[in-house]
Amino acid sequence: MGAVFRAVDPSGREVALKAMSAGGSELALKRFLRETEAQSAAGEHPNVLTIYGSGHDLGCPWIAVQLAGESLQERIDRYGALDAEEVLRIGEGLARGLAHVHERGILHRDLKPENVLFSSEDEPLIADFGVARVKGSERLTQTGQLVGTLSYMSPEQLDDRSSMDERTDVYGLGAILYHCLSGLPPFDGPMHEVMRDVAMRAPSAPSVHAPRVPVEIERVVLKAMAKSPDDRWVTMSELAEVLARLRRGESLDTSRRPLAILAALVTLALVGGALALAARGQSGEAGGGGTQASAPAARPPLRLEPAPLPATTYAATLPLVLHLNDDARQVVITRSAASEERPLRKVLRPRDELDLRYELPLAPLENQITIEVIGVASAQLARLERRVTRQQRYTAPEVTCWRDGSRLVRIPAGTFPMGAYEGRTGTYGIDEERRRQLRQREAHPHEVTLTRDFYIGLQEISWGQYLRFCAETKRPRPELSFLYDKYDDPQGSPRTLRFTIDPEDPEHLALPVNTISWEDASEYCDWAGLRLPTEAEWSYAARGAKGRVHPWGEPVPKANLARDPRANLTTQVALDTYDGLAPVGSCPRGRSPFGLFNCAGNVREYVQDRYGPLPRTPQRDPEGPAEGRLRVQCGGDYQSGMQSLVTFERRGVQPNGRNNSSGFRVARRAD
Repeated sequence: MGAVFRAVDPSGREVALKAMSAGGSELALKRFLRETEAQSAAGEHPNVLTIYGSGHDLGCPWIAVQLAGESLQERIDRYGALDAEEVLRIGEGLARGLAHVHERGILHRDLKPENVLFSSEDEPLIADFGVARVKGSERLTQTGQLVGTLSYMSPEQLDDRSSMDERTDVYGLGAILYHCLSGLPPFDGPMHEVMRDVAMRAPSAPSVHAPRVPVEIERVVLKAMAKSPDDRWVTMSELAEVLARLRRGESLDTSRRPLAILAALVTLALVGGALALAARGQSGEAGGGGTQASAPAARPPLRLEPAPLPATTYAATLPLVLHLNDDARQVVITRSAASEERPLRKVLRPRDELDLRYELPLAPLENQITIEVIGVASAQLARLERRVTRQQRYTAPEVTCWRDGSRLVRIPAGTFPMGAYEGRTGTYGIDEERRRQLRQREAHPHEVTLTRDFYIGLQEISWGQYLRFCAETKRPRPELSFLYDKYDDPQGSPRTLRFTIDPEDPEHLALPVNTISWEDASEYCDWAGLRLPTEAEWSYAARGAKGRVHPWGEPVPKANLARDPRANLTTQVALDTYDGLAPVGSCPRGRSPFGLFNCAGNVREYVQDRYGPLPRTPQRDPEGPAEGRLRVQCGGDYQSGMQSLVTFERRGVQPNGRNNSSGFRVARRAD
């Protein structure tokens, strides 16, 4: 269609020269001219790409614009999720630039990170007005034709409504800021899925992907991306001021809205009231008895329709309107107060509207209404409208990381014995010398208390997940070919074989990644918005509060293991059916007390801690030595002997070292 050249204009100024090739379609030519018209109409602003001139030479139309640097997309590709202060700076600049553009009757309609460039002073610049709508200009799109980029497109753009206004761009800027905060677009996937999600599903909260996202910034972004334009920031100027206030450190509370009470003074107090909605759909239950619920921070906004209440009324009526799709089968409604706790449950079938009426015991205390809400949803005294969508995610005890697909289980805070205590190191024929070494180096049994809940991966990271990380970050793949020992005879010597991962083979992609370093694993976690578990977290998740010697409990006779494999070991013939590595999530009979797979066998797992002797005294939330070169690996691997199946197996490794049996699982804080 065209090209962009670095050029010098007659004044000696460097410019970006965009030229359309001859022979382009009529629509492409109109869009190119529309971009010229829109950018010219936008005028000059520090946050809008400046146009210096345009023309038509040698059959090719051209436009000369300000020479800018990298795009916002390139910056995100390089750094991943940006820090909150940088996102606020970028967001305020773009909002002020767009407010300037809107004042001149222009809607951009294609806001996305690729269309944000940075000036030499690192100011964000709005670029590419090719599909902009200029007030009074010819309409270039036909009915039913989509305009914009799906992942950042507002719901109204799917219908190409003529009523689109600057709130459409408010949504687009919100989607950009979402990508900046989380490192991911709000919606991604096949076209039909993205279209469905844009129309029907609220995006997951940015903090799902990047836990350090401040709550107030998250609320501002999610409000900008509300499905209904009426629930968004009204103007781009308003959004700019909100972002500026956050930059100055001022607090906002975007989740609460004023309640209109049409009557004389109503003296009511709702003490400790709470209204919780949870929808259970058809997509199944989490492993370990978990339930599903809509993501709290991603709920669509709630709308209040004020209803008059008499001044002497102390019992309130709450008509509750629930819009349920065909998948919704049950709504659990709980109302609690300081004076009493009485849950009310109602099983619903899909229908348009439900009026649920009940009385609240109230007392006239003072002229205020105190409402306690769950998550970031708003509570209403009169009419409450709630839309329950199909898109759901696991809450507790299991969640899914949207970035890499890892399933993590929530581990409650607790106390457990860590280390190999005396009399329990002789499992599976560990000889006396091995026991002596364990006692000397690793034993040190001591009590560890973890004071905070945390999440940890149910499975080890697979080759498929790791290769996706490599592709998205443009980093070299790890070594795909490696040697391993295969035992055909338990009494004989092994054969050394070579195995090569085929990136196109789904069975290979299901194997745990095993040729990476601690540094590689740590960088993967940064990309995914997660982290490596601490050694204490890994140990607790693997052995439980009672300190199991093996993830599944007490030793299992070798003869039984042949029929009921608990771990993947190639050194013991017939103990499992795997020739080398086993797929992540294999050997379900060997799961830990918290449901983790493959804590024994398969690959050794990197953890956060530096390596050093275990302490001898009780510890609270230990994170290992403060200094030291080596890092800890926990658990045995598929080439270890049966003595490595114990939950206290650990060793120190170089952070940049690689071999054929080193992998990891991910973790994150629960708060």
